[in-house]
This record gives sequence, structure tokens and C-alpha cells, in this order.
Amino acid sequence: MKNLKKTIAKAFPTVIVLSLIFILTSCSKDDDDNAPLAAVNYVSLPNNLLKTYTGILVYNPASGNEIIDVISGTATISGNSSNYTISFNNGVPNLTNIRFVLINGQYIHAASNDSDEGIVLRDLDEDQLTIGISKNSNSWEFTSQFN
Repeated sequence: MKNLKKTIAKAFPTVIVLSLIFILTSCSKDDDDNAPLAAVNYVSLPNNLLKTYTGILVYNPASGNEIIDVISGTATISGNSSNYTISFNNGVPNLTNIRFVLINGQYIHAASNDSDEGIVLRDLDEDQLTIGISKNSNSWEFTSQFN
């Protein structure tokens, strides 16, 4: 039973990210043009979330060459106010100008500028970072591991 709970807990952030990507990509472009930008309330991340996370990291460049797949990869969140950078190890390119909104206790970054992006950061009993992004035909995936 304990392993089942761990498996469900590990899969939950991935399901959230995939659902978010599906919802964001299924909206028509006309709907997005009518949404006022001022309606988005970006938030600052709490200082305890600005740190290095260890987990499974996969990066697939647009060229398809040199796919990086690391079981013990790192993702470091840094920045201030409402503009953040996520830096990775193993030569994986950084994600910059990341902004978050707070929804149901989760800090979420949504798609913008013709990209499919999903970043979920949970500050509950255990800090969790889940990333699933496809941008300019490059893709990043990261899931933090529980200690």
C-alpha cells in the first residue's frame, strides 16, 4: 500500500502538467486574443522554493542529436519578484523569463509565445518540481524525486 501511494504521488505532478498542456493547446487562438493580459496575476515564489531540485532530467534538442537523459539531474530555480530562471546540469539549456501564477497551492507556469509549456511547483509536505516543455522544437522534462 505504501508503494502504491508513492507511485500515485510521483505520477500526480506529471498528470497535472500533461493536463495543463492539453488544455492550453486545445484552446483556439481566437480565444487567447480576447483574454486581457492584466487578468493574469503573477506571483513571487517563496524563498524556500528557490533552490536546487534533484530528479530525472531529459532534454531532446530540435536536431535530435545528443539527447540528454540523466537519472540524477538537477534543476535550480533562481530569480526575484516574478521573473525566474531554471538552470539545469549536464549542458541542458536554461529556461528563462519564467513567471508563475498560484492555483490551488501549486505554482504553475503556462504557455506563451507559441510554445507548449508546463511547469508545476508544489509547496506542500514535500517540495515537488515537474517540468514538461516543448519550445522551438526542443523539449525539456524534469521530475523531482522524493527524499
